Order: sequence, then structure tokens, then C-alpha cells
Amino acid sequence: MNLKFKSLLLSSMAAVAGMMMVSCETKEPDNPSDGTDVDQNGNTFVTTECITPIRYCEGGYVGTETGVSVIITQKASDNVKFILEPGSDINSYLVQIYPMAFMYNTLLEEMHLQGKESFTVDETTSLLASAVRLTEETSGGELFTRESLGEDFGSYEFDFKSLDWTGMASMTAGTDFLIVVQACFDDAASRYGDLVICHFKSSDAEITGEPSVSITASPGLTSYSFTLTPGNEACASAYYLSVDTPQLDEYIDAYGEDMLMQYMLYAGAPVEISTSAPYSHPSISVTDLEATYAVCAIPCDPAGNPYFAGFVRRDFSLQEIPDDAAPATATVSFGDMTKDVAATVAKFTWKLGTDCKDVYYNVYTKEEAKSYMNASDEEKQSVINKIALEGFSVPRPSSSQQGSEYELLDLASELTPDTEYALLFVGRNFYNQFTELDMSDVFKTDPLVRDRPEDCIAHYEMKVETYSRTALVLSFTYDENTALIMHRNAFPVIPDNGYNFPKEISETYRYDRDPEAGDGEGWLYWFLDFRHDDPYHTRWPDMIQALTIQPSSALGPIRVSGYDSGQTYDFAYIAEDINGVLGPVKTVSGTTMSMGGGNNPVVTSVTTTDGIDEGQFNVVFNANEDTREMRYMAIQQSSSHAGSMYLERLINRPSASDYDMYMSDWATYIMNPDSGLSTTGLEAIVGPLPKGNFTLAVALPIGGAEGADPVYGDLAAYVIDEEGNVMTVEEYLGVQTRTVRITIPRY
Repeated sequence: MNLKFKSLLLSSMAAVAGMMMVSCETKEPDNPSDGTDVDQNGNTFVTTECITPIRYCEGGYVGTETGVSVIITQKASDNVKFILEPGSDINSYLVQIYPMAFMYNTLLEEMHLQGKESFTVDETTSLLASAVRLTEETSGGELFTRESLGEDFGSYEFDFKSLDWTGMASMTAGTDFLIVVQACFDDAASRYGDLVICHFKSSDAEITGEPSVSITASPGLTSYSFTLTPGNEACASAYYLSVDTPQLDEYIDAYGEDMLMQYMLYAGAPVEISTSAPYSHPSISVTDLEATYAVCAIPCDPAGNPYFAGFVRRDFSLQEIPDDAAPATATVSFGDMTKDVAATVAKFTWKLGTDCKDVYYNVYTKEEAKSYMNASDEEKQSVINKIALEGFSVPRPSSSQQGSEYELLDLASELTPDTEYALLFVGRNFYNQFTELDMSDVFKTDPLVRDRPEDCIAHYEMKVETYSRTALVLSFTYDENTALIMHRNAFPVIPDNGYNFPKEISETYRYDRDPEAGDGEGWLYWFLDFRHDDPYHTRWPDMIQALTIQPSSALGPIRVSGYDSGQTYDFAYIAEDINGVLGPVKTVSGTTMSMGGGNNPVVTSVTTTDGIDEGQFNVVFNANEDTREMRYMAIQQSSSHAGSMYLERLINRPSASDYDMYMSDWATYIMNPDSGLSTTGLEAIVGPLPKGNFTLAVALPIGGAEGADPVYGDLAAYVIDEEGNVMTVEEYLGVQTRTVRITIPRY
């Protein structure tokens, strides 16, 4: 089973408001269940009593020659240290630390996905093994070998505060954790020895005062928002959870509030609040209007320690939908079939009625569409759910409000030529109520003509212009007879995908009149692999389809990046006309900006832009022309790099005297190929990142003429606070602007 455990890098419970969150309560380690057993090495094992039971070793583990011993040397409220000692047959091991409540939630999600009512101990052990073996996942194990640890391999001590691969920015007090270690017989971690699951609980922290927090919910008709307000000066932040009441009740009834609160600590990050600045969460849209919802919160003291005794919960229902709520109405129509339907694309017009908020649809063959329309009510509802979740959407823009009609041209692509289709769709009103399943008129695509390019009536042209050292801009012009334009970078192939392309563009490769009988050297052949039944089964996986069934106009410029500086790239492009005829393949070239470089590399600005989805943003770094390379990264409080970058300490606004240490250590960290990112362009973007999180953005410019030694500029370090304000670290800490002399490591 390819189980992908959820990443620990969750920054806001709003992002998982609809997630199934079920965990499990363990017996206190000092009072193990009747299932406690002791093996011949004196290891004490505890099996938790729940529907996803975990069998773990308490307080440490003595391994054999096929396993790894675990010796816990120190436990604190915010840290743990432990030694791993592999057996004589072991050449590597995978290790990870999991918050127990988080792992229980993941196991329960998998249990529901498998349609089971419980797991056995063997099943949960197998799933934990799968989790730690997924090294490509954030919550997968970190691999250590005899080669990587050298003489320390036989006994190596891990210090949580110095680890950057746990997925946890910090460790909270009074919380249950699992150390999971998979022993391996080989260096590649492909042959497995013993699996060790060891439990420990972080020490309790001294809480300053008795912090409290209150929750104010603001339910609407289809969404809700809430506000967290501290009840006293002792409360400086809070963890929160937003979820529907049935899930929350299932959790608490079965497993108790203690593990729920532990889950909250690692499913989200704390939000800072004060009596003068409460935290207001923006509107959360929901689909189940009949359900009740709940918001839970745990207050924290000024040091960030959660005060479990202050846990609060607020339950509420949404406002009732009026009995006279108007239903959505929507229609779809096709214009001139000879112009609006080609071989692989079709254009149609949506009209949303005055009370229609949006439309969802999918494209089906005529036979499929009619079978669904003649299905039972239950089967139709299943189709509606599928279309609403996975189908294409036609949303009403914010500029077009309820009470007005709205029209939109839309396109279906990648259709099979010479085939009859129909659209199945549903409308949704402003109360999130769906219409019944509806069907459009049937339309038929044209046959695809691929061997008479001279008959193509489309007129089209593509231009390539230099944008930067690593990017080019593609622009297109075309006429009303153009249905589709396809294009791709031809030479050099980026990246090399192993296909046997022609070695150069030349007139010889322009056409292949008889691709079935030819030698496969024609350019039309390289666009469309005719050996497959599907004529659009392309051998160029990065081909971009530019849908253009529109009145004569220009397709918006497309920026493409990832190229080398000072390099000429050839592009090939082809069009399908409104009659389904493929035209001749044309070629065009473009050259990226040459590298340059100088002795004064500078990061000129760090800014933010909105992400594609609401609630996201990007961090943008810009450098000057003297910069040949830029090392950069953006780290949030839930990032796996947060501990190594001292983010928790930085959030708490330490003494300005820490500035020198920050700058020096950040420069070292960003130069490490395993952590910092790199670009030879003058702009770099990190994102999308979730808004409302403390973010550190760091960039180092590197200059120097080509062939000369590198010249390092000053490290640019910026803080982006929870409100999105961008400021330098100097401004944030209140230190005078200055240059810190740092030693640049060489990797």
C-alpha cells in the first residue's frame, strides 16, 4: 500500500476545517493497561486500548543485532535527547519523531479510507512502518548510514532542538510523542530489520498566570467566522480548531479532550492575541448547511506554553435558509457549430440566472450522458456530487452580484474527434443549494485531418521574446478560423526526457504526408504520436495547449522559465482550424539574456504577491544586474527548517544582540544545497505560502564576472508578520542598520 501520511507542516486549522480528525487516548505510561508485557531484554511494552491501538515500548528500548536500541537521555518541556545504537547487522536506519495525537489522527483517516471500523495492532504497526519509510514525505523518516555518521554510527545522540527534519517547529510541554526507528540491513534502506516504536512524554511547563480565552462565533447562511479574545493579560496567544460538531463529538466521546488538545498543538500554529488585538478568522464556507459546528481554543501564556485547563469550546448552527429561497437557474448553448466545434475543442455559452451563484459541469459522450439522465435518483445524486467535487466550475465573479444575469464563454478541450458529446451540469444558488442534474444539447466534434496541412484555413503566428536570464515570453496572434494552438520548446529539450527527437530543426522535418508508412521523421509525427489510437497521445509531456476558439485576437503572453542564460532555444508550434484540420508545423527561436555579473551584487527588494488561491501569498526576491546567482528561502513557523533558523526565538523578539548570530547562521544555512534554493535569474519566487503566519525571507546575492571568483553581497533578511507587513530584520528587532561580516561556507 502506498500510504501518504499527512505532513506535519500544517499552518492553520482553517486549511483542514473539513478534515476527519480522530485520535486515540493512551493509558498513562505510569499506569499501563492490562496488555502490558515485558520481553526477555527487559523492554516494557504497552498496547493502547482504542480502535487504532499502538503497541509501543515505554521510556527506551534495548535492541538486538537486527534492531536499534533507543536510550532517552533527557526530557524537558520543549526538548528531548536520545541515543540510537544500531545492532551489529544494521548498516543504516530511518528515524522520525511523531506527536502521538497527530499519528493517531492519520491512522484513523486511513482506517476510514479503507472502510474499516477498527485496526489491529499489526495493522497500525505496518502503517507506522510505511510512514517512517516514506523518506520523500515531510513526515517520513530521516536516513542515517555508517557512511554519513562515520565513527558515531554505533552510538549517536539526537537533540530535538538541533533537528530540522521532524516537521515540528517546536516541542510543546506535557505532550505524548513516538520515536519510530526502522532498522535497515543495507545503506539504501531497502532491506528492513526491526521496527522500534518508543514512547515518551515531554515535561510539564510552569504556566505564568491562568490564561483564558473566549470564542465569539458569527454564523451566516453558508459560512461562519469567529474571533478569539484573551480573557486576561496572562493570555498572549492561542491554538484553535474549527470543525463540524459530529466529528468533534466522535473524537471526544471515544478518546477524551486531552488527546484532542494535543492534536490541536500540532495541527496548527498558535495565533498571537491581546486584549487590544483579538484574532478574527475570515469567513469559512461550508457545504453541509444542516450540520452544527464548533470552534475550540487553548490559551497560552506569554512564553507560548499551552494552558490545557483553559480549554474552551463554542458550538453553533448556521442561520436558517429562508423557505422562499429562490433556486438557481442556468442554461448552456452552442452558437454556430461550424465555427464553435472543431475536432478536439468546443466553445459554448453559459447563462447564470439572477439567483445562480455558480455552475459545475463535466463533458460526457452522448451515450454516457443519456445513461446518467435515465439513472435512478440515487445514482443521479452520486453524479451531482462527483461533478460538484471534481467537475469544471463557472463561478459568478464578485463584480456580478445576486439579482443580475451573467454570461460567460467557456471551452472544453482534449475531446476525441468525430464523437458526439453533451454536458451534464448543476447550478448552485446563494444558499449552496444545488439544482437537479441537467443536460445540454448534443454536439459532435469534427474528424481530425492530419495529413493535409495546406487545407488548414487558420492563420497563426508565435513570437518568442527575451524576458530574463532564465525566462522567455511567448506571444500569439491568430484569426477567427483558429480553434487550437499547440507549442513546445523543441531544442535543446528541457529537460531531456529521453525521447529520440530529430537533432535539429530543418525543412526536411516540416511535413510527413504519410506518417503511417513514413519513417517517423516528420515534424507532424513529433507533435502527434500516430502509433496510438488516441491521436493526441503526445510524446511531449510538457506541451501546452492554448485554447483559442475566440474572435480574432491575441492570446495573452505566456512566460516560460527554467532555461540557461545566453542560450538560444527553438520552439515548434501547430494549429487546428475550426474544421479540425491540422496546419503546418512552424518554428521560431528565442535567446535568453546573457549572464553578466559584477562586483556589487545586491538583493534590491523582498515583496509579497497574492497566491493563486485565497489565503495564500508568494514571497518575491529581486536582485541587481551584478548578481550572477541568488540563494534564497522563505520559512514559516511550521516549516521543518524553523528550528534551525531560530524562528521560535525570533518570533518572541529576542534581544537585538542576537542579530549577528542570526545573520551568520542564516548565511550558512542558505548556502547549504540541502536547504537553500538557487537561481541565476534576477527574480525568485517562493510560494504559495498560507497567509496569517510569521515568515522569515532570506536571500544572498552572489556576483563576480564570468570565470572569476564569486563576490558575495550582504544577506537580505526580512520578516513578514501575520498581517502581511514586510520589514527588515533590523526594523523588526530595533537594531541600527549595519553590515555583518559573515563567513560564506563552501559546500
